[in-house]
Amino acid sequence: DTDTVMRQLRCSGVLEAVRVFGMGYPDRVQHSEVVSRFGCIPPLEQQAKDGLDDKAACEMTLNALLQPNDFALGRTKAFLKSGVLARLRLQRVQLVASKASFIQARMRGMMNRKIWHEAGQSLLDRKATEAAEKRRADELVDCLREEEAAKKARELVLSKMDKKSAEKARKLFETEQATLKQEELDAAIEAGRRKTEEEAYLHAFELESGVAKHKRHTKEGATVDLDEFQAAIRLGKMPHFSDLPEFRKMPKDVLEYAAYLGMDPTIDKDLLWIAEEALKAPDPPGWEECLDQRGLLYFVNETTGQTSRHHPMAEYYQALYFKMKTKKGETVIKQGASRRGSKVTPPAQVMASFKRQNTFDIELGPTYTSMAKALQCTTPRSTKLVAAKFGNLQPRTDVRSLLVNPARLGAMSESILSKDNSGVFAKIALHLALAEDYRAFGFHATKHSNSKHTEVVLSLDEADGASSNGEAGRMRTNLKAQEWIMYDDNADAYGIKTGKPRVELGLILFRKRMVGPIEAELIIPRVDAKGVAKVYAPTTPAEAMIEQYKAGRTLDLHVLSGFIIVQPGAGAVELTCQDKSIKGKVLFKAVKHVDGTWSMSYTHPLSALQAFNFLLSLIHNPVTCALDVAPKTDFGSSFLDGRKMAPDLAARNGALPQIVNTKDLKCLSDAVFSLAVVDNVVFAGGQSGTIRVWHMDHYINLAQGAKPELDTLVGHWAAVNTLIATSEILVSGSEDKTIVVWDLATLKPRGTLLGHTWGVTTLALFGSTLVSGGDDKSLRVWDVKTLASVKIVEVAHALWIRCIAVHKSGTCATGSADKSVRIWKTKDWSLVGSLNASSDVYALAIGADKVYAACSDCRIRVWLLGTLQKSHIFMGHTGTVRSLFLDESTSTLYSAAEDKRVKVWDLKSGQCATLFGHSRFLRAVTYNSTTKALYSGGDDATVKMWEAVPAMGK
Repeated sequence: DTDTVMRQLRCSGVLEAVRVFGMGYPDRVQHSEVVSRFGCIPPLEQQAKDGLDDKAACEMTLNALLQPNDFALGRTKAFLKSGVLARLRLQRVQLVASKASFIQARMRGMMNRKIWHEAGQSLLDRKATEAAEKRRADELVDCLREEEAAKKARELVLSKMDKKSAEKARKLFETEQATLKQEELDAAIEAGRRKTEEEAYLHAFELESGVAKHKRHTKEGATVDLDEFQAAIRLGKMPHFSDLPEFRKMPKDVLEYAAYLGMDPTIDKDLLWIAEEALKAPDPPGWEECLDQRGLLYFVNETTGQTSRHHPMAEYYQALYFKMKTKKGETVIKQGASRRGSKVTPPAQVMASFKRQNTFDIELGPTYTSMAKALQCTTPRSTKLVAAKFGNLQPRTDVRSLLVNPARLGAMSESILSKDNSGVFAKIALHLALAEDYRAFGFHATKHSNSKHTEVVLSLDEADGASSNGEAGRMRTNLKAQEWIMYDDNADAYGIKTGKPRVELGLILFRKRMVGPIEAELIIPRVDAKGVAKVYAPTTPAEAMIEQYKAGRTLDLHVLSGFIIVQPGAGAVELTCQDKSIKGKVLFKAVKHVDGTWSMSYTHPLSALQAFNFLLSLIHNPVTCALDVAPKTDFGSSFLDGRKMAPDLAARNGALPQIVNTKDLKCLSDAVFSLAVVDNVVFAGGQSGTIRVWHMDHYINLAQGAKPELDTLVGHWAAVNTLIATSEILVSGSEDKTIVVWDLATLKPRGTLLGHTWGVTTLALFGSTLVSGGDDKSLRVWDVKTLASVKIVEVAHALWIRCIAVHKSGTCATGSADKSVRIWKTKDWSLVGSLNASSDVYALAIGADKVYAACSDCRIRVWLLGTLQKSHIFMGHTGTVRSLFLDESTSTLYSAAEDKRVKVWDLKSGQCATLFGHSRFLRAVTYNSTTKALYSGGDDATVKMWEAVPAMGK
């Protein structure tokens, strides 16, 4: 029995051993665990050194933290007296908290300095704009004043003259005015004469080639004037095709799309099949049709995020029409020459005719297959252009060497870069703009990558650079793509295998800063006065150009530096020389347009090869990968003096900016019930109980064809009604009656708060205090650090609580289905007053002096906190307003409702902007003041991201 067992244990000494053990060293910890967990607490000079075994390191750590009689060491464990282990854990928590506070303080300081800098720059820009407008207005006034003064002075002078002299002076003035008018008239006549000659030439060409007649007669005898028809197309005024009996059998939409592609239906009847096929062509995989907030159609690629105002296949059919048109013109020319034996009209005239019909910005100049063919043009115009661009060639000189040798000293050489993604490898081509109507092919580049490095192969032929006989050089970089080396077609770096080392042509370095544009440096061999470049052919690594530059030996090098401005879909770069003789001179410029093409200009001592390589290093670079992201809008880049402007959604100068949907976050299987955002991370709570997490910085830098990175948090089995996020934790409340606190470092739960007897509908967090409300009508206060309940208000409202908002001043507002809003003091949670909302309250937002309530009657009611009196009402939604977000820093209120719309309210001016795009009603809206992005979600299982459009000219 029990007494017998206890008597035996006492007699054998077991109970005494247990008592002594408890009084001595009750806690035992492994040596390695002591070092790993508590080794960071002692000062740096007392911490265990590397190389010690676990026991010695444990002893050194405990000696620095404890008294000798507080512990004892065993062979594998350390024995600690009662309470010692808890004291060590407390010291470790305090150390981690102090370090975290230090890091947070530094980050907050950096962010505030950045905001202050942006605000200062915005103020300076606004002042500069205002000064420029005032200056222009003053100049206009001065000009008018000068004209009026001159007129008065002239009249005064004439009044002092005798009648004869005054009449003579007046006639002289009238003669001068008549001369000026005659010059203007002569200029207009000359322009008309040139146009008449051109039309006469084209008319003769059409008669000889049989393409078309100047005027076509219908069966009824009516005459269709092609000049008027083409003019209408160029001005965007579509003719009534039903008035043309010739086209009555052709559908109207086909004829309109033919004009959209640049066709003239009266001339290109045999090519109208292209327009008909284009209309029937389906959208490419991944593309969808959408409408913006103005109701205009645009196309979006769900995989890459690319957007376009034009149909994805329009460019293909436009190029097909241009190709068929050119072939048609050449065929007609040959047939006309063989029949009549007359002089053959050049194909350029066919393109000139096509250019009048074209309504798009297509480059219509001839594109030659090689530089040699471009320079062999025998027309006087082309010879003059080549001489002006490249200088006179010596006999037996390979004209392609003009591309790899330094450019001619003088004006900037202009080029156009285009990208072709139709094949397995992306192909990039560079064309040199000899003149407005002449484009010459320069280089063709193909990128090849493996697990160690990326290599770009350049060719002088339009064939694939990897197999072409005209290979001009190569460029290689590592995986980080921050250092690029240009060299010739020799793959032997130091001549070890072949005995002939490769020739290095240049070095490109990138440095990405934490804030601001990307720094870039282009280092090339120095070019002497005769135009001969220094040859770098290193035989050892120490002789390589990069080692010479890092060692500061730049006497034989030209160093160009500048900044790269990058924004989604567009960018700009400008390089200036750092040499003393020409320091500050701009030698390279490049701008990427929203249509994907680059415009590039360079001058001496750069060569076309080096300039092209530098541009390629920008395109194939992780630090500039935002260039491949779809542009936010179709309004172009936004730059001011080389600085990128960060648009805000708030009103500026009394007017709200234009806000567009820039991204759609999907991968959701059900409706979005709640949203939260912190930094570049977006959280969305779903109806099924899962929480999706998007990392927006990774989403922006997606490679083509890749899918966005996201995580899924599983901790609820019912709908997640509310989310609150800070830099360290995420708190979620669900219909399953639980509240889960998540650690954002590990994306795992820290703990679960239990207490609500019905579903949790709303949360609010201030400091370490969490306030929750739910369908059980209770208001509960928690400490998120200890996960303990602090206060419970059992019956806070007569019906279930739908929303809670807390202000940092210590005021809390709660809204309920009982059609009331109640104000509480967070100090003791005493009730201050109750406000009548006249309808169910779904969402709340609270400021320093006002509280905003979103109601089921489609209105947003506002009360003054000081007097608890009604202030005003926001009206505009046509459905229940489900969510509110207040940004006090910009005095902007965001709302989402069941009418599928998001509204942006400027609280200062009272203006409102409406955002369209969701297909079903909305439940949540939130705003990130750091990235200046707005997010909305609802029953269409999509989270939409909204951003402001940069203002034009800024």
